[in-house]
Amino acid sequence: FNAEQVMYDHFGYRSPIPNLYSAGSAGHPGGAISGGAGYISAGIIAGDLGIKPWWQPWNAREALEAIS
Repeated sequence: FNAEQVMYDHFGYRSPIPNLYSAGSAGHPGGAISGGAGYISAGIIAGDLGIKPWWQPWNAREALEAIS
């Protein structure tokens, strides 16, 4: 895990192995963001399974547009 992988060149959350996802400190956005990879992976898994999340997914684009 290096600096180039932090924002734009990370490995993603789906692995080449079917139904195996990455959700931990080695995944984007890294261990410094508590729960970040797990939260993102949970949303991807829910979407892949066609399950509506019980939590309210956060939309970063809408949040940024609201402050500009």
